[in-house]
Amino acid sequence: MHMKCMKSNEHFQWLTMYYTYSIVKYGACEMQLKHRLVVSLGLLSLLSLLIGGVGISGVRTLNRNLDDIADINNPEMLFASALQNSIQDRMIAIRNVILLTDPQMVAPEVERIKRQETLYRDSYSGLGKMFDAEAGTTDEEKRLFAKLGELEAAAQPAFAAVLDAGLKNERELATRLAIDRLRPAQRAWIDAAQALKDKEIKLNEEASAAAKSAADKAYTTILLLVVVALVVSVTVSVLLTRGVMRQLGGDPAEAQAIAGEIAAGNLAFAVDTSQMANDSLIASLEQMRVSLNRMVAEIKGSADTIAHAAAEIADGNSDLSRRTEEQASSL
Repeated sequence: MHMKCMKSNEHFQWLTMYYTYSIVKYGACEMQLKHRLVVSLGLLSLLSLLIGGVGISGVRTLNRNLDDIADINNPEMLFASALQNSIQDRMIAIRNVILLTDPQMVAPEVERIKRQETLYRDSYSGLGKMFDAEAGTTDEEKRLFAKLGELEAAAQPAFAAVLDAGLKNERELATRLAIDRLRPAQRAWIDAAQALKDKEIKLNEEASAAAKSAADKAYTTILLLVVVALVVSVTVSVLLTRGVMRQLGGDPAEAQAIAGEIAAGNLAFAVDTSQMANDSLIASLEQMRVSLNRMVAEIKGSADTIAHAAAEIADGNSDLSRRTEEQASSL
């Protein structure tokens, strides 16, 4: 599951890089503004999903590790500790049975042994069920558990013999049996219980380290993605602003003011387009103003020429009419 989450995160990262590459590649090209906005919003949405996905994945991994610690590692460690404590407590009780002579004082020790035997059986059974049910049980755990059962079976006859001799007040026999037979079996039995307990403690520590590592990794990844999202957001904003400003040639209010002046018939102004692209809106408005100004000048020049020609024709007509009148009066 963890590997699937990692692959999914890598897929999101490659997809994010592709979107960023598209913005950089086409930001200055002839992409329509609506397409730029769609790509930009898609990129930011993708980054948001990526951050949320990584956060959810990290939380799930952390919860899974914590569940393993709470529901598996801790109970198994407690069972292993209970097994070791039961063995040690029984050995203390059997020693007391050997040393004590008062039956009233021996009876509680016998009951103590019985309680510890019941506790041991319950703990051993519970741990065995967990090992059988848990797919993650290691081979080392299974081996130590089986060895513990073998050593218990080997120690029980010596333990029963010492207890029987102690209850019969045969102290010398009970002491000799305890030293010669029970003590070696007891040491091996306790050592096996200690080894199983140490193994469970180690697994618990590894699970805790894995949980901490998952939390640190999720924190680092989310922090990195937040930084990437911030950088991409700034980059997208700069590219979009630069693209729109390149198309407009300046602030939209300036373009609106120029268009308003032209619409009002005012062509007697100039716009500095030296820092603008030739195909920008303001540069195009300036070219339109210059063209209109030229057209008006040409029309005005043509009108003056026509007016001058009409005046000459009118003068010619007047002269012709005067001479005609002079000729008519001479006749």
